[in-house]
Amino acid sequence: MGEFEGVPDYYGGNIQCRVSLLHAGDGEEPKLRLEPLEMTRSTHLARELGSVSVIALRDNKKGQLVKQYARRKFILCGRSYVALPPKDNKVYLIETNEDYDRVAQEWCGDQHRISYDEFLRRNNPLKHNANQPFAKYLTRINLYLSTSIPVVEFAMEGIVFIDDLYAAGLTRATAQTEQIMTDGCGFINRAAASKINAKLQYERLPVAFQARIAGSKGVWIIHPSDDSTIPRIWIRYSQKKIALNRPNNLARGHRIFELLAVSKASLSAHLSAQSLIILSHNGVPSEVFTALQKDGLENLIRPLMDWRRPNATAYLWNAVNEVSNVTRSRLQRLAISASRALGFEKRRFEELELAEDSDMVDFENEDTTHTGRNSWSGEPLALSEATMDLLQAGFDPLKLPVLSGKLHHVIKATMETFLSKYKIPLDTSFEAYMVPDPSGLLHEGQVFYKSSLDPDGPLRGEIVLGRYPMREPSDMQKVMAVDIPELAPYLDVLVVPIQGSRSLASLLAGGDTDGDEVIIIRDPNIVGPFQNQAFVPPPADFLSTNFERRVQTVTEFGRKLQALDVKKAQPMFQEELLIGLSDAKVGIYSKYHDVAAWEWGLDDRRTRRIAQMTATLLDASKTGLRLKPDVGLRDQGVFNRIPRPHCFDTKDGIQRKRKLGPFVLDSLLAAGTSQKDQLLQQFEKTTAIHLGVRENRPDLEPHVDLDNPPDPDIEGAYHRLTQIGKESNASIAEDLEAIRAHIHPLRVKYKDLIQELAKEKDKQQDQPQSNQEHGNKPFENAMLGLIRNFRQPVKNLKILHLIGDVDEIKASWAFHLGQKFGFSMAFRDICELKRTAELKCGPFNKVAIIDDAKSMAAPARRLLKHMGEEK
Repeated sequence: MGEFEGVPDYYGGNIQCRVSLLHAGDGEEPKLRLEPLEMTRSTHLARELGSVSVIALRDNKKGQLVKQYARRKFILCGRSYVALPPKDNKVYLIETNEDYDRVAQEWCGDQHRISYDEFLRRNNPLKHNANQPFAKYLTRINLYLSTSIPVVEFAMEGIVFIDDLYAAGLTRATAQTEQIMTDGCGFINRAAASKINAKLQYERLPVAFQARIAGSKGVWIIHPSDDSTIPRIWIRYSQKKIALNRPNNLARGHRIFELLAVSKASLSAHLSAQSLIILSHNGVPSEVFTALQKDGLENLIRPLMDWRRPNATAYLWNAVNEVSNVTRSRLQRLAISASRALGFEKRRFEELELAEDSDMVDFENEDTTHTGRNSWSGEPLALSEATMDLLQAGFDPLKLPVLSGKLHHVIKATMETFLSKYKIPLDTSFEAYMVPDPSGLLHEGQVFYKSSLDPDGPLRGEIVLGRYPMREPSDMQKVMAVDIPELAPYLDVLVVPIQGSRSLASLLAGGDTDGDEVIIIRDPNIVGPFQNQAFVPPPADFLSTNFERRVQTVTEFGRKLQALDVKKAQPMFQEELLIGLSDAKVGIYSKYHDVAAWEWGLDDRRTRRIAQMTATLLDASKTGLRLKPDVGLRDQGVFNRIPRPHCFDTKDGIQRKRKLGPFVLDSLLAAGTSQKDQLLQQFEKTTAIHLGVRENRPDLEPHVDLDNPPDPDIEGAYHRLTQIGKESNASIAEDLEAIRAHIHPLRVKYKDLIQELAKEKDKQQDQPQSNQEHGNKPFENAMLGLIRNFRQPVKNLKILHLIGDVDEIKASWAFHLGQKFGFSMAFRDICELKRTAELKCGPFNKVAIIDDAKSMAAPARRLLKHMGEEK
């Protein structure tokens, strides 16, 4: 932190080193591939050790290769790397101070390297955490892998450790986890919060900050009364996850507040399959959701279907952006290491199946680049982003079949995603962090919520709350929102009471207040009929019946290692270290629950058991509990005999009649599919068909191919030079012939490749979705080769490279040969040709109008969307 080589507020650890472990064939050693370095995200670990001292290791076998080979030491350029505990299907390797066939050199900082033991001593000392379960001890190291921004350094006197508040009559020694009313939430004073705000420039000072500091994790809210000018922080006992050395004199790195995310205003929320099932079970009629889905789909799709209104391209650009979040995706790529802290990204809210410490945003998607574009042609990898670029360049979908085709795909994909994910918008509802009441004035069953965007003040009246993942009927609760003037400064967070027999957060799917988000539903059609359901605890023998206990403390495991020589102790340590890798059981049991809810209903004891199994497996990496093999096999046998319902899997699921009567997702899928078909039919009759009817294109000559209508703005560059070559300049004519000779073979190969792809798609049509490969790597690699060859310089040019842009001339000719071929080879150049021509059409050209729309604030764009729609 601080200035470094002229960069203010510099912090390191932003370079990501990745190694892929590739399956080479049965019985063969895997191949190691060192991936290109990338500027991705910053973590405490990388800032402490240095970016190149941390390597992310992953494989193409769902973690199985990593689990097998990460027990070894890895050598890179003579430097030794050792594995940390796994994170999802990745293992992070850290560099130690051990060399292999090289000599340490101070010029590159080798003197600052530390041993593996020293790393643990500094960041998770065994002696101070000896009574923890060893499994939990290992997962705590993941705290240092969270994507974070160092924002404030606290002096030691500014760090205060305080106890939690507990349910009435209880203490730390007697309270269960659900009776800790402040679980995971401490205080930060306004002086520290203002420093964070000055550094990151939020629109308003946030109220809650999710962060890491001093071996602790959770959320810190602004202190209700401290007005000192020195930054101060209060860390609760429940937030402390790692006991560090010298707690009264912490090292500098542990006194820095490492920010993950902040509270922010929410404009709306949405339902999902999980919440819909529970709401329906708890009394809300299916007709309510059907009406919401109908309005939601209509509002989503209508703006994409209106191609004829004045300034249609600007409206279409905005509509595609809204359904696809393209602008947000671009911001994430630009500010990837800070995207959560700056509010561009957050944890996936619905269908959340992550353990307590799994709040890293994974930006390491395989084989993607952070530009989001094909590096040769310039075409965006995402269909929606390519569509927006074409609109932004000035193309009209009524005159460009390539653009109309992309819009058609965007419309279909948007509807299919909307319906299959059951993402029903709730415009009058919110999403927010839960925080405990700093005033103590809220009673049990009451909450406080005030949005910074709502001039009407705090919510009042009954509302329904929910937190993902939702499995049990009690995971959503109806409560009373009240106005407490003392809580008025706490904007955009849901304040929950500290009074009562247990915390409200724990009722919501076992949540707490360390950064858990809730949906706040205020729609009276949902809230009115909703009935709370009592929490049903698991049977007393639930754990012993279904799980093996491997709960050994750090001390107990240490004694085991001490009894062995080093050669045997090291493999045992590494095996225990990697035991949590690639455990897909949570996802499997989550799917079991879908089937159970459909087959037996939420109140059935079998469904409740699967819900409790899923919740237990979610924390298994910390608790040391392991699913009994015979239990897993028995459950697998049961659910393998029950076909997966169509509403959960529209590709491979089976449609059949439900014995228990109508299921809410079945009803929604049927109604939504009917509406989708009607909208598509209407669209194709009124808009898309325009392109295929010659009478609708009086501007074209009778012989013109309607699939490739000419565009003088693009083809003019080539045609003008052709005319000059014919009339007066043989050298230009020869150069144009050289360009044609360069491109023509690629055009032939392109057509062959497209035909092969069509045949392959036909073959896959009859295969189950589970048997189809994700993507088509051979096709993508072949296409990339064509594009690369297209971009190669044309040989033996005499004059064109001196008088014009050869890339634009190549793009012009490729477009003339076929629009799809042209855009595949030279997307960027064709868009630039169109944009240049459009800018010459006066001040109100398409490009200028879209640029103006882009610069508008979001509320202004929403107003613009509705202008002209009133009759």
